[in-house]
Amino acid sequence: MIEKRDLVLLIDDDPMVRVLIKKAMEQRGFDVVDAGSGERGLVLFGERHPDIVLLDAMMPGLDGFGTCRAMRAQPDGEHVPVVILTGLDDDDSIARAYDSGATDFYVKSAQMTLLAHRLRYLLRTARMRSDLARNRARLARAQRIARLGSWEWDLQKRTITATEESLKILDLVGGEEPMDEAGFVAVFYPEGVDAFRFEVLARLKAGRSHRIEGAVAAAGGVRNLEIEVEAERDAHGNITHVMGVVQDVTERHAAEEQVRRLSNFDGVTGLANRSLFRARLAESLSAARRDEEIAAVLVIGLDRFKVINQTLGQAAGDALLRDVAARLNGSVRDRDALGRGLKDGENSSVARLGGDEFTVLLRDLDDEGDALKVGERVLEALRKPYRIDGNECWVTASIGVAAYPRDGDAAELLLARADAAMRASKAAGGNAARVHEAKGGAPSVEKLKFESDLRKALERQELRLHWQPIVDANTRTIKGAEVLMRWQRDGKLVSPAEFIPLAEETGLIVPMGEWALETACAQLAKWRADGLPPLYVGVNLTSSHVQRRDVQRTVRQVLEASGLPPEMLSLEITESVLMDFVEPTLRGLHALRELGVRIAIDDFGTGYSSLSYLKRLPVTTLKIDRSFIIDIATDPDDAAIVSAIAGLAGTLSLNVVVEGVETEAQRAALVEHGVTTMQGYFFSRPLPIEAFDALLRQGGVLST
Repeated sequence: MIEKRDLVLLIDDDPMVRVLIKKAMEQRGFDVVDAGSGERGLVLFGERHPDIVLLDAMMPGLDGFGTCRAMRAQPDGEHVPVVILTGLDDDDSIARAYDSGATDFYVKSAQMTLLAHRLRYLLRTARMRSDLARNRARLARAQRIARLGSWEWDLQKRTITATEESLKILDLVGGEEPMDEAGFVAVFYPEGVDAFRFEVLARLKAGRSHRIEGAVAAAGGVRNLEIEVEAERDAHGNITHVMGVVQDVTERHAAEEQVRRLSNFDGVTGLANRSLFRARLAESLSAARRDEEIAAVLVIGLDRFKVINQTLGQAAGDALLRDVAARLNGSVRDRDALGRGLKDGENSSVARLGGDEFTVLLRDLDDEGDALKVGERVLEALRKPYRIDGNECWVTASIGVAAYPRDGDAAELLLARADAAMRASKAAGGNAARVHEAKGGAPSVEKLKFESDLRKALERQELRLHWQPIVDANTRTIKGAEVLMRWQRDGKLVSPAEFIPLAEETGLIVPMGEWALETACAQLAKWRADGLPPLYVGVNLTSSHVQRRDVQRTVRQVLEASGLPPEMLSLEITESVLMDFVEPTLRGLHALRELGVRIAIDDFGTGYSSLSYLKRLPVTTLKIDRSFIIDIATDPDDAAIVSAIAGLAGTLSLNVVVEGVETEAQRAALVEHGVTTMQGYFFSRPLPIEAFDALLRQGGVLST
């Protein structure tokens, strides 16, 4: 490859000088084009775009100074190095050269090697200046795209120098000159610069950086800001400057809020959805247990909703559902209306379960009969006529009531019993509220025996692991598996929904979880030794596991004993557990991640993880809860949720797995939204070890 030579434009009215300089520069590696006048030189400057210009000061017609000024006025002429050739001791010409915009001057002499070195130095300097300007422009463009600006705080001079984008974000007017620190800080820190200085220095002395969230009022409304600072220290370790960045995260906050709304609230009625209600019910039962209170659940089914929907159409049906939701909200006490993590006006005590079914949570009741009274009040509110699209409609409801502690102490159990009571009311003609009816005293005796058998399940080797494949939806290749615990009691498999809550309540979940971890890792290591297709295994952890001080040691010992590489183990913890036990869980997860294992958030979307919170977690995978994909092929809200979660995961470089895929329509819709790693009954049910082993030995690809 021929190396490009720098082009010199030589302008001098003396032909002999031009010949000598041109020959000398060409011998020293330059290409030279020459002109005998300033006018001709300007033409060549525009046509040839030289890298550097050599220009005689004194010429007839347009002299060198006028030529230099004319070059600087051209679009591409501002940064081209221009060297004025002057006579010996010509101080006036030197001064005029700089005034006209020349880069340097050179006294005419026979020292052509010196001139060549001078030209190379000027070219190198010009290129460095050009690179610097280009990099600054790129940085400014990147900051503008990211809505991010940088600034430097001189603590001694009490001034701040900010980039253009920083000033724009903060709605400040200024330039590249330092500005007073107080005016800059006051925009986003209303307590004042002294309080800001105290906070920043206190945090920076304790660590490398500090992050602050703030807001600024602007013409377009309030902007959310994220500010991060780092310290610059002198040779003695003293903080002399603070380097900061400010980012406009308004759009990101809006996206997080959209994900939160879509994940937790029904798109038609605005009520809480099933997953949010389930989490709130579990919290309320824990509080009721702690405070020895009575709580209750109402499950409400509309009696004639399908008739309205089929007669007046879906839009009218949706309007009716919204009216029902408003009446239910009006029937719930104010003290039940707000929950942790919700905004004003968001009620988690009333939810839409789906279709024409709703549920209401009642807390702090004086006695269990109060729940039935509320049910009667709800029935009365729903009996009043509705006005839909000019039509007067009547809709009644059937209500089932289940109370804690009389009818159960687990969220799913109470919902199931209230639902059974609702269906019994509907079967009896509807338009009534019915309390769950217990079947006498036998269940309590059975529960004691059930607990006794569960305590012996490990020593009797009655626990089993079933393996549910996690697959690539395009190739149907098995990438991993989640192990799910089963209990074979008296020759029959017991559902996890029946024994896991009891195991958690009694503390048996810890040894049972350790057994599952040891068994899964040992089995996966055996398959690896047999040369079967590589895959990872997901093992569920509860808060009891993660918060134990020896959790890292336990997992490390299991990995060492089995010989399984850490990256082949994925530890799964539900999002609700993460949010309920933030700090202890964070410590446990960081300790586990240090081992190199994967960390997955299970049932993602059912809690309240914001993007800023997710960034604190040492997770590798988000597992999207099945409740968000049931209608993904037909419901734009479900599709928007999955798309938003996948986008957040991409921002944080996290993997995404979707659980509960049951149909081809769901699979296709998920692939269309960029999610290809899935598990669910569409691909395979959880399999006993023998069946899963056979599947792997046949190549690890599921049949279509």
